Amino acid sequence: MLDQYKIKISEYAVKLNEGVLTPEEFEHLNSMLASNLEFARYYSEVMHCLNNVEEFSCDIFDSHQKVGIGVFDQDLWQALAEVEITAPGIMIERPAEKPVEPYMGMMKIEKPKRTISRLSVYTLILSAAAMLFLMILVLSSPTRPIVATLTDSINAEWISEEEIPTDGDPLRQGQLTLAKGFAEITFNDGAVVVVEAPAVIELESPKAMFVVSGKISAIVSGYATGFTVNTFGSSIVDIGTEFGVSVEDDGSCSLHMFKGKANLIAGQAGKLRTSQIVNENEAKNIDLTTGVVKDIKLSEKNFARLIDSEKGFIWRSIGLDLADIVGGGNGCGGGVLGNGIPTSLDGNEIDSSMKPEYTTTNDNVFVDGVFVPNQNQNGNIQISSHGDVFMNCPLTSGYFFTPISYGLPKNAGENEKLMTLDGNDYVTKTLPGISIHSNQGITFDLHAIRNTMTDVRILKFESICGVADRIDLAKSKTEIFVLVDGKEKFHERFSLQGGSTKVSVKLSSGDRFLTLMTTDGGDGHSWDWALFAEPVLVLDRKNK
Repeated sequence: MLDQYKIKISEYAVKLNEGVLTPEEFEHLNSMLASNLEFARYYSEVMHCLNNVEEFSCDIFDSHQKVGIGVFDQDLWQALAEVEITAPGIMIERPAEKPVEPYMGMMKIEKPKRTISRLSVYTLILSAAAMLFLMILVLSSPTRPIVATLTDSINAEWISEEEIPTDGDPLRQGQLTLAKGFAEITFNDGAVVVVEAPAVIELESPKAMFVVSGKISAIVSGYATGFTVNTFGSSIVDIGTEFGVSVEDDGSCSLHMFKGKANLIAGQAGKLRTSQIVNENEAKNIDLTTGVVKDIKLSEKNFARLIDSEKGFIWRSIGLDLADIVGGGNGCGGGVLGNGIPTSLDGNEIDSSMKPEYTTTNDNVFVDGVFVPNQNQNGNIQISSHGDVFMNCPLTSGYFFTPISYGLPKNAGENEKLMTLDGNDYVTKTLPGISIHSNQGITFDLHAIRNTMTDVRILKFESICGVADRIDLAKSKTEIFVLVDGKEKFHERFSLQGGSTKVSVKLSSGDRFLTLMTTDGGDGHSWDWALFAEPVLVLDRKNK
């Protein structure tokens, strides 16, 4: 039915252009254009073809035009072809020819006059103009504008018919496909977007992008307010925010607001759309077909918000994992489950008569050192390479068993629930934990972390600490400490197996060393299977 209307509109447009449109036809055309916006746009394009061939615009070749019909639209030319079949013919007078006298018996033959459709003339003119325009477009069309820069990437693999971008390259308006890895794109207006593969995106302008599929996170500083992320079923207009957008293969979209707020416009272009403000810590799902918006659970950990290829960081808003660091990683991945840091001498135990010494580590820049809490005559123990001292360390036996480990120590029994708290097994990368059997301590260098992750600040330390769920064991006393620069910030005594508690210690920009420590509670170190479950440094982006 729509094609029939387009054919009729094309016919009326040709007649109007020639001045032969009847009043009844004019009234019919006017009613059609008033009743449907698409008909009006289509009519405008037909008249543009007929009267303004010389003013073709490069915009009609925009492959991502969301609304309107291009001058070279297939429907338009099909409609014109249909009109050509039924359009009334016109007589084209041929110029008078010089009579040809018969020669050698040949007879003069009169050629019949041809009837040529006026629309055929227009079609021929338009076709020739289109071919000429396309040739000019190929030879001399302006280069697509630069709208952003690829500022960083990790293991990125691009799919492109053009040159594959590398870090530092300017990015022009157009589509990009990231098959593997991560990419950080900084738009000319200041918005910074992290793209996680697999993803297909389009760079639309210095302050707008289109997400066809995949996940992105965006941070928009104050001077870049108004940055817009478009999808097939929504537009997200920044109002000074940090957010994540995920688009599934079926076009469904979800918005996760980490900070600030944004204006969410739901619904497909050309259809009825609704608008609402989405605030910090809210998340919404937008149905592509209906445009209906539903509340969902905020999920920060599913979005990469910061990458650093030089230092190997991929920060997903779940904090810096201290268990991963103990396992040899950088807090964002790479640690090996079961790996540990020997506290002092080789072997499982240290003779209590030996003088304990603070031992610095060289393998991991984030770990300053480890030690055995073995009280000397003054009750003071060194807990950092800078000489910081904990002055209220309780008396201990000076023995320890197994090194401090990421997950279950390699020399521990696998089926003994030595890393279980409240029924949860903290022996995986999803549920990480630090085994820190008394008597031992480990100190993390917060300055080293800040110097490496320069775009974030450390807010606090959080964990669940306690003694493993070994219900078959006898009663055992264990004490757990958290120190900052040698000062006690948390202290809990556990007298039964299976006890646990939550830890939250605020950290300021001047704090240098964070220490986690266990002691035997005065009854020896046997069965003191203490652990820190899900130990993280909670991070936040610095304000810019």
